[in-house]
Amino acid sequence: MATIKLTGLVLRQEDAGEANKRFTILSEQMGKLQAFARGAKNAKSKLAVKMLTYCEFILYEGENFFSLTQMTSLQDFSQLAEDYDAYVATHFILELADKMLLADMDGKNALNLIMIAFSRLVKKHDTKLVLAAFIFKFLQSEGYRPALNGDFFGSDGLGESGRQVAVPTAEALRYIISSEIKNTFSFKTSEKVAAELLDCALGFLRANVDLRLNSMKFFSA
Repeated sequence: MATIKLTGLVLRQEDAGEANKRFTILSEQMGKLQAFARGAKNAKSKLAVKMLTYCEFILYEGENFFSLTQMTSLQDFSQLAEDYDAYVATHFILELADKMLLADMDGKNALNLIMIAFSRLVKKHDTKLVLAAFIFKFLQSEGYRPALNGDFFGSDGLGESGRQVAVPTAEALRYIISSEIKNTFSFKTSEKVAAELLDCALGFLRANVDLRLNSMKFFSA
């Protein structure tokens, strides 16, 4: 039995009875975990966690469970919910991380990548470009590294077959997969290239990862 202090983001929240909630948290210290929050469905509760908020969490560790006892907002990204495109991007990012990351694995890189992506979206950077860069870099960190054959990008992301992409699109992808996480989003390109890059990223995701993402409904097949 112990009290634990963590910092991180809520990836998902679910009702757990009439008044309680269960939060899936991506933390810097312990990776992904679930915590039960008593009374959190009450809007006035101190445990009524807002999505898109980076928080400090105080958890009580019981036998085979965590109970959330206190939380403090450290950085608020909730304004992203006011912009439709940004909201779609954040919803997709959180769901992808939740579905792909395993419990108890090191979550520092994923959390860092999400925080940088959210910061870029707050600053009104091109939503398609941010989302494309996130998808490619996140999948790369999980062992799915795309490769180009010249400026050809295959349906499997390996460049062995498929369509020819614009030279700036190929250059952007090479930059993303060769950069450090902190520099992943440090480039600009045209709206046309951003759209093509996102289309490649979504295709790469569909071809290599067998996941049912509810947020995929926001994108054309």
